[in-house]
Amino acid sequence: MRKSSGDVERVEIPGKLLGIDESTVFCNKTIDFTPGDAIVMITDGYLEIKVDGEESVIRQDDFMKFAKSLINTESLSATLFENSFLRHFSFEDFVDDRTVIVIR
Repeated sequence: MRKSSGDVERVEIPGKLLGIDESTVFCNKTIDFTPGDAIVMITDGYLEIKVDGEESVIRQDDFMKFAKSLINTESLSATLFENSFLRHFSFEDFVDDRTVIVIR
């Protein structure tokens, strides 16, 4: 989550996506959202990547550094996130499919 103040906060909500499995129990989390804030939701496919044919995982602190690099981007969108991610990490082959949703 990017706050209008310029801070980036990691909010983890474990579990499966809605509608994937009817027996899944979901948790609720309330997040204060003010004008200028943005929420970027990603699936684990952004963190599981193949490097030279081997599965690799992007470390959380490396991912947060990347996220902070997009802080002041007023035009933050899913497309900008995806393109910036590919340039920043220089990966070509993903192990998993991936989804990003940006709410502003």
